[in-house]
Amino acid sequence: MPKSISVSRLALLFLLLFGLFGCNNSQKPAQTSEQNSGRPDRDTLLKKIQFLEQKISTEQAIDYKSGAEMVSAYLAFFNYYSKDAFSADYLFKAADITMNLKQSSKAIELFRKVVEFYPDYKKSSFALFLQGFVYENQLKDFKEAKKIYEEVIRKYPHTKLADDASASIANLGKSDEELIKEFEKKNKVN
Repeated sequence: MPKSISVSRLALLFLLLFGLFGCNNSQKPAQTSEQNSGRPDRDTLLKKIQFLEQKISTEQAIDYKSGAEMVSAYLAFFNYYSKDAFSADYLFKAADITMNLKQSSKAIELFRKVVEFYPDYKKSSFALFLQGFVYENQLKDFKEAKKIYEEVIRKYPHTKLADDASASIANLGKSDEELIKEFEKKNKVN
């Protein structure tokens, strides 16, 4: 008989625990399908981006906190809605802000993603050029900058960006003083 008592006690304990924890769903808020999937609502993200863009537009200069918040919102949209028409532009804007905040490695990574994910995007060629710009001007990595600029020339040979890339290659590593002297020398000849 003691075995049946312990089994009964175990069954009773199980029923009590089940009653306390298993059936107490009425006090929990209902989860939406987006909470279940972990995917934020598109319209909510767009409203957040619009709010932050408006907030930043009123600032004299983007500070680190505002910039980081804006980049985070853009990247959240890109991460969840990469096929959306806004995603390429938001990814480019995120890269641009990180570049201006001197987060060079992150900027290069994001500009690369623009080129990789959206090769037909209207600013894809500019995203490639800006990778070279960051290597040259922020990281002082002239070897990598030259490789990127040469890629711009190869991919977009008859464009203003190709001309800019050629000029950048010609001036890689030169100080402002050297550039001024060359400019003055050129103007004296003409």
